[in-house]
Amino acid sequence: MKKGWKYYVSKTVLSVALKLLSTTWRFREGNADEVESVLAGREPAVIAFLHGKMVPVWYRFRGGAFAAIVSASHDGELLTHYLKRRLGYHMVVRGSSSEGGSKALFEIIRLLEYQSCLITPDGPRGPLGEPKAGAMIAAQRAGRRVIVINWKAKKTWDFDTWDHMSIPYPFSHINIRYCTLNSTTRTLQLFRELLNKAP
Repeated sequence: MKKGWKYYVSKTVLSVALKLLSTTWRFREGNADEVESVLAGREPAVIAFLHGKMVPVWYRFRGGAFAAIVSASHDGELLTHYLKRRLGYHMVVRGSSSEGGSKALFEIIRLLEYQSCLITPDGPRGPLGEPKAGAMIAAQRAGRRVIVINWKAKKTWDFDTWDHMSIPYPFSHINIRYCTLNSTTRTLQLFRELLNKAP
């Protein structure tokens, strides 16, 4: 189906508005020293966070140092446009557990040789807070850590979507918590608990 001009205008307006909103946020990272080598781009890792918490995380890791894993769906197309055009991501891999999963998994493993990959393991369709195993499999095969991110802000817009999408108000202070899943503690149950644990 051919997309009309209204689609492209709305896509541009939405992405610009979201970028402007994001520039007003301030991040507080209480335990960043535990993952400093990952944040600095010296140590590749899988960086995982809930689908409904994605917006501040994408902005926090903006630029070309990190790769983004995005679904092959229509929503993924919109997100890819935003990440590349507004946030400066150079590498966006399209695929999920339901579409192009095997191809995306092999690409993530390849990228993890030299670059961290950001992924929402409960996407693209849920269930809410239930991670698929793909992120852990990729980290295991590449010999990398899984860094789990969660955040909170005093005031947020919370949407009635399957993932309970949450976006902080303008000028919010966002508190970020990082947790590490290493090779000895890596289980799907612990992964789920850390993803859903409030900072």
